[in-house]
Amino acid sequence: MPHEFLGLPDGHQLRQDAKLAVNHVHDHVAAVCELHGLPHVGGDQEAAVGCDLERSPRTVAVAEGPPTAAARTGPRPHSVIAAARREGRVTLAETESRTLLGDAGLAFAAMEVVGSASEAAAAAERAGCPVAVKLLSRHIVHKSDAGGVVLDVATAADARAAYEAIVANARAHARAQGLPDDALAATVSPMQAAPVAELLVGACRDPQLGPVLTIGAGGIWVEVLRDVAHRVLPVDAEDIEAAIGELRVSALLAGARGGEAARLGPIVRAAGAVAACLTRWPDVVEVEVNPLFVYEERVVPVDARVVLRDASVRDATPP
Repeated sequence: MPHEFLGLPDGHQLRQDAKLAVNHVHDHVAAVCELHGLPHVGGDQEAAVGCDLERSPRTVAVAEGPPTAAARTGPRPHSVIAAARREGRVTLAETESRTLLGDAGLAFAAMEVVGSASEAAAAAERAGCPVAVKLLSRHIVHKSDAGGVVLDVATAADARAAYEAIVANARAHARAQGLPDDALAATVSPMQAAPVAELLVGACRDPQLGPVLTIGAGGIWVEVLRDVAHRVLPVDAEDIEAAIGELRVSALLAGARGGEAARLGPIVRAAGAVAACLTRWPDVVEVEVNPLFVYEERVVPVDARVVLRDASVRDATPP
């Protein structure tokens, strides 16, 4: 039976046994095939092509016939994308990113949006302490840099104080950075148990390769560890599992030093949802979930960020 390919534009169907890449819809595929010695030809027939750059023997999967009407016309713009466009924003707020990724298939833990210190205190009581209180802003992208994250909040009174501190910090940060005046809010969510590992799962549109999936060690040390693997989309579950196996952090997932091993299935599904968020909506140019908490039988995305194409700039990146 054919594999399920993740990160394939809606309306395209793939078969796995093809050895020939027909290059029409994704112009970047020809360059990729040349670079990696994959056979290909140019042609007028519309086809979706998936290149597996890591597997041996090297093969590609070619669409059977032309794309469906859904592929030709593209998906309907998502409501959160339309709202950001109306406000001239390219970075979605945390709640908007969660909504978009949720519709792509990624499940998030419960979270409550609050607009005052008293609401933060009440939300903390409902969630059950300890909780995390985090800034929610349409213009401040990096919450931690703005003093917008308070973790392990132990009581409702502490949640009230955390909200007040976060708002004060955010306003000072916005003034210092020349950011627009923002209707600030915060989110309150239960603290998660310590995971087996923290991963980063992201996707972006590379100028040369087109849509690319990234998976690696996540959390606050992501830029220090630089433990990542990349795959050109579309991919299947085996591709994602192979990428995970390349990571140094994979030893933790396998139960290093007597720890509990984590199932790869939930990680694969989360990565597939991130890939789908990029490929389903052409306006999306970057998706990042960091950290993705990995447990023995499940994953929990903690923070998410989605960036849109700059509407004022014509983008030549392959779709």
